[in-house]
Amino acid sequence: MHIFQIKSEREIEATVFARSHDHAAELYMAWRIVNGADMLLPHEVAEFDHARHQRHADEALSRGVAGIGHYDEQVGWTISPPEKFEEIADGL
Repeated sequence: MHIFQIKSEREIEATVFARSHDHAAELYMAWRIVNGADMLLPHEVAEFDHARHQRHADEALSRGVAGIGHYDEQVGWTISPPEKFEEIADGL
């Protein structure tokens, strides 16, 4: 499992926990579709530099869960797997 950032021209769109670059792109596209995206803008899948939050990143990676990640300084990473994407969309 790896941590990836999905970047558009303007900003970081999402942080994704996935097996590969392709898997990260697939998860991101599924998440965007569930969130009602009419079209997907061009994006880049980049490896996340997790040195800044090494302990939290290592703990999250050890779970082996793929999905969209949300970071909180106090709690660390929360990873929402694909089956929870609709819940994320409802919370937006």
